[in-house]
Amino acid sequence: MSKKKLVHLIVPPTGATQIEVGELTLPAMQEIVGGWVEEIILDDEVAMLCNEEGKHIGLPYNHRATSIVKEETKNRQVNLGSGIQGTVIFLGTCDYEGEYRTLSGLFINRHALLLMEGTEEV
Repeated sequence: MSKKKLVHLIVPPTGATQIEVGELTLPAMQEIVGGWVEEIILDDEVAMLCNEEGKHIGLPYNHRATSIVKEETKNRQVNLGSGIQGTVIFLGTCDYEGEYRTLSGLFINRHALLLMEGTEEV
C-alpha cells in the first residue's frame, strides 16, 4: 500500500466527512473501515474502499456513500444491493505501479453538498 501522502475522503455513515492528506497503509485502511478492505472501482479515476463484510456484520447504512456511488456509476450497471454499510474511503485509483493516487478535486467538488451533510456548517 501507498507510503506517499494522498488526498482521500473518509465518509462515515453519520457525522462529518473528513478530507485527509497523509499516508494510507493497509493497517490504516483496515482501521478506518473496521475490518477487511474491499475495493470498488467507480471509474478510471476513483476507487472506494469499504468493509468487505459490512452488510454481514450489521454496519450502519451509509446514505452519502451510497448516493455518491449511484451517481458516479449511473451509466453502468452496478449492483449495490441494499446499499453501502459502514465508513468508506474515496481515493484515486491505482497507478501503473499499483499505488493508490490522490483523489481529484473535481470529485470532491462534484459531491461537496452531499459530503457536507452531517457537519455543523451546512
